Parts: sequence; structure tokens; C-alpha cells
Amino acid sequence: MLTTPVIRGLNRHFPDLKVDYLVKERFRDLIAYHPGVSRVRTIPTDLPFRQLIQLRSKIQSSGEYDYLLDLHDNLRSKILTFLSRVPYARYNKNRFHRWLFIYWKIRTPQVEKYITNRYFETVESLGVQDDGEGLDFYFPADFQYSSPALQSRVEQFHGTENPLTVAPGAAWPTKIWIPDRFARTCERLITELNADIALLGGPGEQDLVNNLLSSVAVPRNRIHNFVGETTLLESARILRGARMHLANDSGLTHIATAFQTPVVVILGPTAKPTVFHPKYTRHEIVEDEDLRCRPCTHMGRKRCPLGHFRCMRNIEVEDVYSACKRMLVQ
Repeated sequence: MLTTPVIRGLNRHFPDLKVDYLVKERFRDLIAYHPGVSRVRTIPTDLPFRQLIQLRSKIQSSGEYDYLLDLHDNLRSKILTFLSRVPYARYNKNRFHRWLFIYWKIRTPQVEKYITNRYFETVESLGVQDDGEGLDFYFPADFQYSSPALQSRVEQFHGTENPLTVAPGAAWPTKIWIPDRFARTCERLITELNADIALLGGPGEQDLVNNLLSSVAVPRNRIHNFVGETTLLESARILRGARMHLANDSGLTHIATAFQTPVVVILGPTAKPTVFHPKYTRHEIVEDEDLRCRPCTHMGRKRCPLGHFRCMRNIEVEDVYSACKRMLVQ
């Protein structure tokens, strides 16, 4: 998602350009229908080293490519461009500056730069510039829901007076705000702002959401639980029709940003500027800015290294509810 401004910029600067995009299979739908992408090539998450080398040889010897652009800067992408016969450019993750910020709280000019700005530094020599129009997300022309029943539920949610989406999960346990406080916040959004809530997330988050639902003291028909039931495209369709999105530091936030949906993000162990905050839409970030131990990571952890989890425990229901209310009344 965060690379889509670069794709758009490349196509505007080079009108006859053909872009092949290499991505993990599970993220294919994020980019597959972008009009600026000619072909999407996918790899499994656990691609064996031997097959990675074979893929590198195929890319290097095919004669299909005039330029390679590495916007990931990890071991896999470095192997694909190692001793490349094709000219290439690589995005710089600024690992040292990030390390200074996370472990020594030193904010350098490099770490302050937003990720898309650093992406465009990678293509600066090509003359490509950021148009400032934000992120892109496209659906296939023949998009359909997996079932008429699901389509009906989504349309019912979108037809309510104040449809809001909530994603209470995250890839890492320390990035998940207290489930009971999510429940209390949902109650207030429903009772005080007449909201309907659509819960979004993957199959691995069903237990988390069931615990949340078991403690919510509002009519259950005001909460539409789609967790574990929707594809990425279907979740995006739900997000597109919402008035606001509330989430932890998680990927669905970027999709909401592409639709210019106002966003409230709860940050615990991660923090600006290393976190990929929703720069391109109206947003509020709820965090404990005075806690000296944060950030302790740029991605997330399984547990709090100090054992107190204050970065999330210090965030109260009123903090999150008030941020949501401000987003909705503006």
C-alpha cells in the first residue's frame, strides 16, 4: 500500500512504462488491480533459498527488465539484486537512525522522514516526484462478495446512520490495546454517538473478538462481526463505506487511508516517526507520549520487555472515545 504513490509517480513520469510487481502471495490483492501495474508476480512467504536463487537467475537473464526497484531492503530483495546485470535502486531503511531512536531516543533528520518520502528519494535520480495524492487501492472490475448473505450484511451495515469500523487485533501481542477497553469504547460509540460497529480482522483474531463481544453491554445487532469471515478485498469494501476506522497499529489502517476514511490509531510500543502512521487522511494518534521506555520496537513484540505494559495500560477509554468523537464531528 505504501508503495502505491511511487507506482503512480513512475507511470506519470514514464507514460509507456510497464511495471511488474513482485510480492508475497498473501498481499497480492493489495496491488493486483492497480492500473499502473502490468503484471503481479507472487512468491510464498516461506520461499526456499534455492527457489529464491532460481528466481533471481530468471529475473536477471530474462531480458525483460530495464530497471529493478527494491522498495523493501531486506535479505530476500538484496539476494534478488545481488551482482545484478540490470541497473537497480534500493530504498534505505535507515536502520542505524531507527536504532538510535528506539534504543537511545535520539531523533535524527533521517528518522523523521515519512516512509513514502524515503521511497521517492530512491527514485529521485529517475526524475520521479510525489504528487501528494496519497495511497491507492483498487478493486477488480468484476468484484463480488463470496456469498449473497455476506453482501447483504455489509449493505445493512453501510446503510446505518453512523457506520464505524474497528480492528481490535494486530500482528504482535504488545500492539493490541486492552480488549475490555475496546469493548467499553464500542459501547460509548454506540450509545452516545448512535454508531454501528463493524469488527474486522483475520481468522487468528476470533478468540480476541469473542472475548470483546462477551463483555459488551449493548444490543448485539449494533455490532457486525466480520472477523475471520472476509477476504482482504471484502474487508476493504467494508472500510470504504465507513465514516471512521479505529484500530491498533495494523495493516487495515493503510487501506482506510487510501479511501480517505478518518482514522484513530492506538499506539503502544511503537511510535512516530518509525511507525507508518496514516499521513494521507484526517487522523488522530492516541498514545502515552510521556512514557520514557517507548518506543521499544518498530514492529512489535510478543511481550513487554519491562513487564508493565504501561504503553497500552496508560491509555484510557476516555482518551480513545474522545479522539473518535473529534474525528466524527469535524
